[in-house]
Amino acid sequence: LTSTEKTTTISLLKTYISGYAFIDTSLNPDGGSIGYGAHSVDIMGGLDSIGANTSYTNTFDFYEDIMVLLYKLKDPHTEFHPPCLWNFQYFINANFYVYKNETDNSYYVIDHNGLKVNKINLKGLPVYQSTGVDNQGTFSALEAISHFAQEEVHVSRNPVTRFNYAARGDFTSRNPIYYKHPEYDIMYYEVQMSA
Repeated sequence: LTSTEKTTTISLLKTYISGYAFIDTSLNPDGGSIGYGAHSVDIMGGLDSIGANTSYTNTFDFYEDIMVLLYKLKDPHTEFHPPCLWNFQYFINANFYVYKNETDNSYYVIDHNGLKVNKINLKGLPVYQSTGVDNQGTFSALEAISHFAQEEVHVSRNPVTRFNYAARGDFTSRNPIYYKHPEYDIMYYEVQMSA
């Protein structure tokens, strides 16, 4: 990453974003602590911080930080696609599918083998620390997908829409023009074996 590329990119983005219609509401969004009001973002301050960061050793991390900052807006009309990443995909070691129980209208998750998923660990750790004691980052399967949707999915400020994107496949198959690289190389999960 050259200093010219870095300063030019930040300067151009600040010029473009100065015309962003919702820049004032991005700092103080309407709504409660979830959904529409949960994502306060200082775009200009964030770009300044990225521009001042001297620890970048490659363009990938630099552009990824810009992408993550803009996607925190949860505004599908404001996107930043890092260059040269269209042909890549991050795959998690399993596929998960969300289904609705027709009897009681509850939701459940199954894996690619058709087994019900009970818990998922989002921190790259085994599900359990010891017998019956969850490790840090272990959630019920639906909570894990919801957590990912809340934090990572950018397509809407509506939490239901974000969950639907995560549930339809973005949780386990992530395009790097929309999602930062996964923090961990593996995702442990617990399934319920059929009786």
